Amino acid sequence: MALSETQIDTVFEILEVPRSNSVDMPVGNMGITGQTYTEGNSEFKLQLKIESRLTALSSAQETRLIAYGDQWEAIGTQVYTLDGGTGGIDGVAYNPADELNRIQQRVKRLVGVFAMIEEIEMENSKGMGGGFVPVLN
Repeated sequence: MALSETQIDTVFEILEVPRSNSVDMPVGNMGITGQTYTEGNSEFKLQLKIESRLTALSSAQETRLIAYGDQWEAIGTQVYTLDGGTGGIDGVAYNPADELNRIQQRVKRLVGVFAMIEEIEMENSKGMGGGFVPVLN
């Protein structure tokens, strides 16, 4: 079983990594200016490593990744936070941003992005590319 293009796009969205040979990403507090990423950028190297990893996933890992992607899509458009309680007793709290962050952290570990970033940074420090990878806090 292989991930569909839509599922792969969702994984890249979760990881906050552009998926294109050339893409303009908004930068700054207001997102008014942009930075163009091309094949020479570290971000593109990360894209290639992620795509390679996605093709090498086991079926169990793919199943987990698909479940995380489905949860991400279901939660992604919710903008409200619920918090309840009565008489000094705390109730249930629900914050979609917290849920999305949990999904993102799990996908990062499943895909192995931190190791990929380290590899790219090592390559860059040896003069094989420029700069570090400023994604995935």
